[in-house]
Order: sequence, then structure tokens, then C-alpha cells
Amino acid sequence: MDDLQRLAEHLAPVETGAVRLPWGKQRPWRTATHLWVRGRVLTVDLHDLGRALALQVVDALPWAAENLDTGALRLITGRGRHSVTGPVLPGLVRDRLRELSEDHDWTWRMDGAGRLVVIWDPDRAPPAARGALPLWIWLWLAGMAAVLLATCLRRMAA
Repeated sequence: MDDLQRLAEHLAPVETGAVRLPWGKQRPWRTATHLWVRGRVLTVDLHDLGRALALQVVDALPWAAENLDTGALRLITGRGRHSVTGPVLPGLVRDRLRELSEDHDWTWRMDGAGRLVVIWDPDRAPPAARGALPLWIWLWLAGMAAVLLATCLRRMAA
């Protein structure tokens, strides 16, 4: 069983609870639609969850750190632009992550607007989770530097 399947099984109670939300029938939160892997980083979209269920997902991070092969996880909170009451999840999730990161010696960082990445094991975390540039970008930069150097040397020799 891979990490995505393990996490989906662990978050099944969140899916069950999300059905009971006032918007649960129109915008259901499902593990099949709100969990995925992007850039080799396991991602959980918290859109369509209320406060309590979003915190239930965040509170599952210690379980994830113990039971998943990956060393990191991305949480999507959104910006709260479509919330009737204004932004709720971003601040709520950041506050809980601060507590968890202090308790467990984890790091976390913003990964764009409305996205956070939690890293509990930097050695196992995919490069995208750590904010590292992909290998192809480094190769492209090295190629461009080589072209620039060759051009400069040719001009100096002329």
C-alpha cells in the first residue's frame, strides 16, 4: 500500500464527517478528490472542510510522520476568499502547525498563497517539499552558463 492509500484510509472518518456539513452534499470532501501527489509531495486539500474537520486532518500529522514513507506533506488551506465569514483555515492551520512543529521538532513553510508544506524528515522529503529546484532547472542553468562562457571566450579570442 502506498502513502496516498494509507493516508486516505486514515482520513476516512474526516470524509464521513464532511457529509454532515451544511454544504456537504453540494461540495463533498472526499479522499478521492482532495488527496493527491504533486511533484512527489503528498497533498491534502482542506477546502470544503469546516474548522473541526480541518484540525482533525492537521492533528493526523503525527500519525503521518510515523506511518508514511514520505518525509513531508502539503496542506492546501486556500486564501479564504470564498468563505462567508472570511479567511478561517489559513490562520487556524498555521497556529496548529506552530504547536505541532514545536512539539515534534518539525519545520514548515509557506508554499505559495494558501499552501503550506510540513517537513518532519528532511532526508525523506521530496525536493519539491523542501523548496529545492528540480534537476532540469539546474541543468538548464548550467547549459546557459556554458553558452555564456563560450560566447565570452570567443569574443575575447577575436
